Amino acid sequence: MTLAAKRGRTLCVVHPLDGVRAKIARADEHAQLLEREVQAFFDRDPPPLGTSFGYFDPASGWHLVYGFVREAPPLRLGVILGDLVHNVRSALDHLVWQLVLLNGETPSRANAFPIASTEGDWEAGVDRRLAGVSSNHRAIIQSVQPYKGPNGPENTYTAVLSHLSNVDKHRVVHATAAVILDPGAGPHRASFRVVEGDAEIVQEQVNLGERVEHGAELMRARTEPADSNIKVVVEGDVPGDIAFGERRVRFGYIKNLPQAARVIVEQFEADFPDAAHHPQPSQ
Repeated sequence: MTLAAKRGRTLCVVHPLDGVRAKIARADEHAQLLEREVQAFFDRDPPPLGTSFGYFDPASGWHLVYGFVREAPPLRLGVILGDLVHNVRSALDHLVWQLVLLNGETPSRANAFPIASTEGDWEAGVDRRLAGVSSNHRAIIQSVQPYKGPNGPENTYTAVLSHLSNVDKHRVVHATAAVILDPGAGPHRASFRVVEGDAEIVQEQVNLGERVEHGAELMRARTEPADSNIKVVVEGDVPGDIAFGERRVRFGYIKNLPQAARVIVEQFEADFPDAAHHPQPSQ
């Protein structure tokens, strides 16, 4: 953008990426709000989720722990998530708009940040969505596509963003509770302990990432000897998180979407004219 004067006052130059940055900052605010509300849900008294101990399955020899649900996560969590995702997604689309202008071309409504799970999807959409974007900038955008992900296309921030954004366009992304950590990991360690009988815990398992539904098995332990007279309990918290959508994308991953977008944007910042130092209005 250029400097402009009106009635003897010089107007401040706005950096081309200021709008993009503002969108990401707004997404950060939604992430912080969502984090507070997720924590408030787990902190309710009585707790919305819990465990039921003490069942021994003689057929398998496992001591089983089941979950109980007093209250499902509120719909509001999915609404806040939708606001977060919308701002991140539109920030990347705004970036493409500015890249077209930077290249001396005229952007159109067809311009958008592509997110492709396969190379074929990329080839099918790149010329339309990135029309007017330079070849160098296209290469950077291609490098962050899901199909380029080292751990598979589904395990990338851009793939998660695309999935949640597409769902949110048509319905609220449903929130569920999910157990996500091993009982022996993390700061709030949960583990089995023998409280009656002469036995030793030899194996523990947790249903990682599964939805906590009423009556669903959460954890199990095996003792030696395996005997119905052996009593075990779980000490500590069963570590859990809120998950969203059919893919059960957990909040601990979602809250990093704004920063993931910020990392993408930073790869282009050096190519824009330096307008970081806005001139002061003249007297």
